[in-house]
This record gives sequence, C-alpha cells and structure tokens, in this order.
Amino acid sequence: MVWGAFCGEIRSELYIVPPGSTGNSKRYRDNIMMPYLVPFWHQACEQYGWTKIVEDNAPGHQALAKSYRTQNGMDNIPWPPQSPDLNLIEALWADMETELGQIHERASDVGTLIAMLQVVWRGITPERQLQLIRSMRRRLEAGIEVGGNATPY
Repeated sequence: MVWGAFCGEIRSELYIVPPGSTGNSKRYRDNIMMPYLVPFWHQACEQYGWTKIVEDNAPGHQALAKSYRTQNGMDNIPWPPQSPDLNLIEALWADMETELGQIHERASDVGTLIAMLQVVWRGITPERQLQLIRSMRRRLEAGIEVGGNATPY
C-alpha cells in the first residue's frame, strides 16, 4: 500500500506502507499525517491559500485523525467513505498501475517495486493533476445521476 497527495500542481512525497503492516488510526496519524500530510497541507495552503483536505475516510483512520486535524487547524471536506469514483487520487493510482504494467517489467522483489513506484510517482505531470481537478464537476454530476452507485470514472 502507498499513500500520496496532490493539490493543484504540487504533490506530496510518496509514503510506502511497510509490507505486512495493518492500518489503524494511530499508525495513520503517526506514519502519514504527522510526517507527510500536515507538512504537505501547509505547503498547499502557502501556494494556493486555505486548503481543505479529502481523505478516503477509511473507518480505521477516523478515531485519532479527526482530533489531529482539529489540533492542527485543518479543514476536511465531508466525503463518502471509500469512494474511488470521486477521489481523484484513485485516478493517479490507476495511472501508476497502468504505467508500471506497460513500461516496467514485473518487480522481482519489494525493494525494486518501491523504486519503480517512486519513479512513476515523480513522473506524474502537473498537467495530469490539473486535468483530474477539472474533471471533478463531471465526476460529482455522474455520482448524483446514478444515486451514489458506480460511475464510469
């Protein structure tokens, strides 16, 4: 599993969840929010003005995440849990998966896979990120049209 974020034309560092690690609220706060999300959020606010965050709202993330966001003065957008059709980062994960499958050979070990993921993540263009942001209205309209069910996205 990996974690990453983007806002406009900027991207966070990619965090690789250690193999065999299970997700829970404390790990999310300590391993992702503190070292990655909060600094990235500050960078986004400096570049774009006040910025709200979107998280996937996985139930295991919620217990400590809410209080940590409050403690750091972060706003988040209320979001349906695990809604891949609406979460733009999911489109980047799909892009990465496609590129890994088309360009790179099958990774022979975890270290090679991590290196490949880092290369592909750094190769995502600001134009692609902006394209996804511009698609958000259509994504929301499609979600409303199908009553929250799966969309073509």
